[in-house]
Amino acid sequence: MALINQNRYEEALEELIKALELTSQVLVDNKREYALQGLYLNIGKAYIGLEQWPLALNYSKKAVSIFNVLRFKMIALNNVAAIFLETEQPDSSLKYAELSYSLADSIQDDYHRLLTKVNQAEALLKLKRYDEALPIIEGNIELSTQFDYPYGIASGLNQKANYFAGRGDYRAALEILQKAEGLAPEVSDKELLIDTWGNLEEVYVKLGNYSEAYSFQVRRDQLKDSLHSVQNTKNFNELLLRFQMAEKEKQIVEQKLELKRKEASLAKRDLQILIVSTSLVLLLLGSLTFVFRTRQLQERKVQNAVIAEKEKGLSAVISATEEERKRISKDLHDGIGQKLTALKPGIINLAPQLQDKELKQQLDQISNEFSKSAEELRQISHQMMPKALMEQGLIQALEDLLENTFKFSPITCNFEYYKVEGRYAERLEVSVYRIAQELLNNALKHARATEIHMQLMELDKQLILIVEDKGKGFDSGLAQGQGLYNIKSRLDIVKGVVNYEPGPETGMLATVTIPLS
Repeated sequence: MALINQNRYEEALEELIKALELTSQVLVDNKREYALQGLYLNIGKAYIGLEQWPLALNYSKKAVSIFNVLRFKMIALNNVAAIFLETEQPDSSLKYAELSYSLADSIQDDYHRLLTKVNQAEALLKLKRYDEALPIIEGNIELSTQFDYPYGIASGLNQKANYFAGRGDYRAALEILQKAEGLAPEVSDKELLIDTWGNLEEVYVKLGNYSEAYSFQVRRDQLKDSLHSVQNTKNFNELLLRFQMAEKEKQIVEQKLELKRKEASLAKRDLQILIVSTSLVLLLLGSLTFVFRTRQLQERKVQNAVIAEKEKGLSAVISATEEERKRISKDLHDGIGQKLTALKPGIINLAPQLQDKELKQQLDQISNEFSKSAEELRQISHQMMPKALMEQGLIQALEDLLENTFKFSPITCNFEYYKVEGRYAERLEVSVYRIAQELLNNALKHARATEIHMQLMELDKQLILIVEDKGKGFDSGLAQGQGLYNIKSRLDIVKGVVNYEPGPETGMLATVTIPLS
């Protein structure tokens, strides 16, 4: 990685290929796959740096095909998207960028969300799907501004200018590019500045201002030449050093009498050069590391603050909602429920006193309606805050939930639990219960399920809930509606995750995992 970051791609490839050959000696499968995935990813990066696109694509796709490290796969997918952009295949680029974004979103990685969105926007611009590209570009600029990330802002402004240029509004494009150029001192990225000047040249041509267009063309070409000259100077210095070494060896052969003195002098001078060079390199590396680390810490601080504030607000809303549910449930049970219960014996005792049969029948009907109303009220109170959950715990509450949900339907259901002992924190128990409630409601209302299987287990300090239905599969209504949002919101509070996938036969398999530590 250090050689790649220093743009020494050929040297990096040599070391990576050697490491790749050694992976055959790793006997543990998952460790070998971890090593292979990381090596394929970095080999792909090196070939991207060398602009050898077919090889870059081949190794990046190999990294994608190994399902070991989710973060490696996310980065490799975005690299594939970037390669397809360079090879003018925007359709394919968009597909891989969206796949990468879904993984970045699942692990809450804001930085890689931004990187994938940049590639998505670029692909949409190349496809001339401008209306879809603009909101993504503006979102990228806003997120970069929140993170105080000048490079992301300047890159987003370039894309926004390309949007307006594609729409034919060259005046708006010019104004935005001038803002992007103004960020150059903060960004300190010559490649991005070259792109900005190139875009300015094209806009001025479209506006008919050829003198300004020529001015930016000259500035862009000079900067590109300076980048190439750095490499040329490096190559020249290497050749010069070899020549000087050859001359010194020749002098040593010709002047044998002064060999020892010259060797001592050269050794002393080389040592001084080595000490000075090493000190400068270490100082430079230390400075770069400090700057990079400071930027990373600042970005992480901002991200953590945003996430913490979001979770704090969400936790307060859910806690308030559950407290209100408790209050309403108690009021229904202790207030109206007890009144209905008290009235029922009075109605029953009144019946023998009536001589009229018709009045007795009417009183019986009223008594039956009282019973139904009391039962419905009890059910509503139970749904608002199950008594079993508060008094007996999660197992009994889930058993009651299954029975009450499906007792009037033809769906067969069963519930199993493993190593679930004792009680958990109230917030965790309520969250698991509400998530199970959402999943079962979806199966009942939308999935056309014939069977429901639910499991609850504690494994490796994690509480795992599995709900499987045999029906038509994952319901789009749940995916796009309030159901999935409710599940995700509750999982955010308890740091849990959910995974949806097709069942072994048909239907949907939902796996909820919540850490207990």
